[in-house]
Amino acid sequence: MKTGRWVCIALILLTMALGVRFGLSAISRKRSIGESISKPEIHSTQLATATPDSGSCYEETLLCQKAKSAFENHEWDEAVACYTTLCRTKPNNGRFAFNRAYSLHAAGKIDEAIVAHRKAAKFPGYKAIATYNLACAFSLKKDRTRALKALQKAVDAGFISKRDPIGNDGNFEYIKNDPVFKKLELLSLPWDRRTIYRQFDFWIGTWDVYNKKGQLIGERTVKKNGQYGGLSLSFSNHRGLKGTGFALVDPEDLKWKQYWSGENGTSLKYVGEFKDGKMQFLGKVFGEGSRVQLQRATFTPLNDGNVKYFIENSKDSGKTWTIEFDGIQRRVLSAQRE
Repeated sequence: MKTGRWVCIALILLTMALGVRFGLSAISRKRSIGESISKPEIHSTQLATATPDSGSCYEETLLCQKAKSAFENHEWDEAVACYTTLCRTKPNNGRFAFNRAYSLHAAGKIDEAIVAHRKAAKFPGYKAIATYNLACAFSLKKDRTRALKALQKAVDAGFISKRDPIGNDGNFEYIKNDPVFKKLELLSLPWDRRTIYRQFDFWIGTWDVYNKKGQLIGERTVKKNGQYGGLSLSFSNHRGLKGTGFALVDPEDLKWKQYWSGENGTSLKYVGEFKDGKMQFLGKVFGEGSRVQLQRATFTPLNDGNVKYFIENSKDSGKTWTIEFDGIQRRVLSAQRE
């Protein structure tokens, strides 16, 4: 009897233990599924908490898409409305600020665009292009002074017109004939399209220099320094005199400048421009002691690839001139010279 009682008690305890074990497993599985389902909600809630003023991630994405679509389809009023909202929620986003200013400008709301362009220009990545657009807006308002000032700032900030020259931009109709604008138009072109920097390319090479009688009197080498138009110069004559120099376009006045220094203490400084099919310089020669005289030099590219070289001096401040040199520079190959 006692044995049977203990067997019953054991069976009861075993059943309870198994029930507890399987019950806990079921609860555990239920929690795992519940946690898996709830993750997107938790994830979304965390994002919303991180940016409480911007709405949900989904809503903001829809507004961005709507703004982008309106901008690309030139629906300017719609683009202005969208980017105005985006700028309120994301005030540190340069792209939103720039697109809002552009949309206002394109919608013809120039006064508002001027304010918006200035805000967009405060973002380093948009400073150059936004300041350029500010210049456009001032030009449309016929404010020549502010338009040119803004355009100068745009160029200084690195603005480059990768397509047409900015004179083709209809926004600049009011100022495009201004001399200052012409200078800035040139400076806004990529280096390889600034024709002024290529004007002296005909002088690049290795040359034998001949006088008017056809006698070889010296050698000259002209090398280009990269894409920026600067030239390195060297010369030696058959009397043993050597000299070095350089030539470049001065970005302040867009004039060609040329400087030479000889071993005998003589130096010269030229200022010039390409005009009437030739490069023309006027400058001063500084000799030994305090001796200074005017000099003008002309380099004329010839059809055969050679260059006519003509120099005149004046000792009376340009009243009269005497010929210093009249000759030809003939191009040679380095191998021929060796």
